[in-house]
Amino acid sequence: MQSSATTSPQSVFWYLKNFNLFDNFSRADLAEVTKLLHLQEFKKGQIITIPLDAERRIYFLLKGKAKLVRFGKDGKEIILVILREGEIFGLLAMMMEEYSNSLVVALEKCLVGIIREAGFRRLMQKKPELYLAISKHFGARLLKIETRLDELLFQDISARLARLLLRLANEYPSRRSCGKRLNLKLTQQDLANLIGASRETTNIALNHFKSRGWLGLHQRSICLHNIAALKKLAE
Repeated sequence: MQSSATTSPQSVFWYLKNFNLFDNFSRADLAEVTKLLHLQEFKKGQIITIPLDAERRIYFLLKGKAKLVRFGKDGKEIILVILREGEIFGLLAMMMEEYSNSLVVALEKCLVGIIREAGFRRLMQKKPELYLAISKHFGARLLKIETRLDELLFQDISARLARLLLRLANEYPSRRSCGKRLNLKLTQQDLANLIGASRETTNIALNHFKSRGWLGLHQRSICLHNIAALKKLAE
C-alpha cells in the first residue's frame, strides 16, 4: 500500500519548479497548485496508477523514477517509457485514449503529488497556457512511445538494445573514468521488457557487448565504453 507523505510546502514548491509545465507560473500560482496536491509515497515495485483509474486523477512525479507499462495479449510486460522527476501522468485517459490501458509502476522510491481531475481542469481554466504545455508534453511522450514501438517491430534485438542503452545514457548520464554510465538502476528483466525480448536473450546480447569491450556491468549499473560501436549497431 502507498503511504501519505509529510513534506513541507517549501519542499513541494521546490519540486514543482522542476516541472516545465510551470515555467510561466508565479510564486502565487505555484502556491495554488501546492494547495491542490495530495502527496503519496510509493515503494519500489508498487503500482502507482492502474488502467481506467476511476477517480481520474493527475499525478506529478516529484521524486524518483517509474515505468509506464502495458501488457500484450500473451501477458508479457512491455515498458513503453521511463518516467522521471518533473513528469506527469494519469492524463492518458483524457488525452491519449489508446494508452489508457497502461499502468505506472515505481522503479524506486517515489514521491508523487496527486490532483483530482476536476481541480486540475479548474486550474487550466485559470491558466489556459497550461493546456498547450500539457499538449506539448504528451506529444513528445507519444512520439517517444511510437518510436519505441517501431523499434520493436523493425529492429533485431542487438540493435534494439544498443539504441536503448544509448538513449538511456543520454537521458540519465553520469560520467565515469571508464566511460558514460547510465544513472539508472534497471534489472535485466527491465531491460528485456524495454526492448520486447526475453531475459535470457537480453542477457546474451549484454554479455556479447561486454565481451567486445563495448560496455561494463557494475552492480546493476551499466557503463558504456564504446559509444561509436553501439551507434553503428543501432543504425
